[in-house]
Parts: sequence; structure tokens; C-alpha cells
Amino acid sequence: MSNTPVRWLVRSLLLLCILAAVIYAWAIWQNNLVVPMPDRQQVKTTFESAVEWIEANKDGLLKQNNPALWWMVQESARLTGDQRLQTLFDRYHQRFERVQGRDYHYLWFRKKGWAPVQYEQISSLDDYQQFFAYALTCDQDLAGEPKIAAQTDAGYCRPMLLKPSCVTHQMMGFVLLQERSCGDQAELGGSIATLQQRVRDQLIWDPRVTDPYIQRVLLLLMTDASSLLKPVWVERIIKAAREDGGWPSNRVIMDLPGNRDLAMTRNFLVLGKASSTFHATAQGLLIMALLMSNDQS
Repeated sequence: MSNTPVRWLVRSLLLLCILAAVIYAWAIWQNNLVVPMPDRQQVKTTFESAVEWIEANKDGLLKQNNPALWWMVQESARLTGDQRLQTLFDRYHQRFERVQGRDYHYLWFRKKGWAPVQYEQISSLDDYQQFFAYALTCDQDLAGEPKIAAQTDAGYCRPMLLKPSCVTHQMMGFVLLQERSCGDQAELGGSIATLQQRVRDQLIWDPRVTDPYIQRVLLLLMTDASSLLKPVWVERIIKAAREDGGWPSNRVIMDLPGNRDLAMTRNFLVLGKASSTFHATAQGLLIMALLMSNDQS
């Protein structure tokens, strides 16, 4: 009799593990279905909806000082010739130059230039933001800082399982270095190729269409690795867009009563109302712009 509760608990845990394995297997299957690539009209419609979301929210977005996201808006405008995006970027850029002047972040918007950066200015930033500061400036004093130097190794992110964007952030740093002809270009190319394969593996085995998922597809497109993309990943990103045209950073799993959602974040399940964010939408917008540009070439 005394063993009955223990047996019940063990059986319950076993059933839960089996259920979780079945759900995960189903999600992996859905995430790797063989489907045709979304056609140009689907991509164009999704792009247009994203532009409309940005237009509708421009007053709030102009207050967000994230140069990397505004660089994505700038790139989307350049690739598509969309004047609405260009006008909005110009408004942001004018304010940026007025407020921040020649702060090193201005180098997001041009591939040539330099700005002085002392490590003390950036030492409190996340590791990848420090790496971006080095990549934007190619400052050799920054290159010698241990936290930055470590990120030049393509294996840097392997032990960081709870940092799902580590690989794409590192990859973006390599892209910035490559664009600025900073460092050994052959070595950079090899590192990017290594990370491309790692990102593809992440896309295969992580079926959650959250912000990092969108970011992975974006980096493969940005680094001319579209051959590694499965069309279903692009299709799932298009389907993940909300009715307002933007993308949420979290993956909505289920609508709940009381105008709430059960959603998956980068690492956890949360309750709340999922809404479109600039961070996810800027990335989704650039994905669509790149796909439209590739279709024309």
C-alpha cells in the first residue's frame, strides 16, 4: 500500500514524458514538411502588411532608439525602393544625428567610417553588443578585450543553450566585420559558413516560431545561404504574422479566455496578450524584402 502513491507518481511522470515526446515529434514533423516556396505575391502581400504596421505605429517606433532595427528598415527600403520606409528612416536618422552625433552607432548606417570607443563605455553591455561595437569600428584595442576576442571563435556559442540568439548575433558580428573588410576575410568566410550550418540545425530542431526563429531565417538570407532554407520555414514565418501586419516576439500556442494567450518565449511558457513588436517585425520585413530582391535577380 505504501508504494501506491510512488507508483502513481512514477507512472504519471512517465506518461507526461511520453506525451511531451509525442508533441515534440509532431512539432518537428510540422516544422520540416516539404512544401513549395511561398510565391512572390504571398511575399509581397506580407511585406505590404508589415509596412502598413510600421506606418500605423510610426510615432511610437520613432522613439525607439535601436540602430540595428532601423538599419533593417533602411535595408528594406534600399532593396525594395519603398518610399514610405525611406521617408520614415530619414526621419529617424535626422533625430539620431541631432541627439547622438558621431556616436559609434552611426556606423550601422554606413560601411565606411570610424568613431572612438573606449572599452569602459561598453563594458556593461551584453557580450554580443560589445562584439558589434568592435565590428562596426574595427578598433584593434577593442579586438584585444577578452570578452570580444572570445567571440571571434566560431565555437563561442556552443555551451550557451539558454541563449537561442547567440549564434545569429555572433553571425551578424561576422557580417559587419566582413562588410568593413576588417580582419582575415578567408577566416571570416569560414566562420560564417560554420555558423550557417549551425543555424540550419537550429531551425530543423527548434520548431518555435519566436523571435530567434525569424532571426535565423534572416541571417541565412543575409549571408547568401538561401539554399539551406526549407520553404516551410518561410511559410511558417508568413503565417506567424498577426492580423495587424506585424510579428510578435513570442509564439502564440493557444488563445485563452479573457483576451489572453498562452505563448512560448525564447525559453519559457507565459500567459499574456501577445502583440506585434518592432524587434520581430523589422526582421520579418527585411526577410520579405530580401526574398523580393532575390526573386528579381
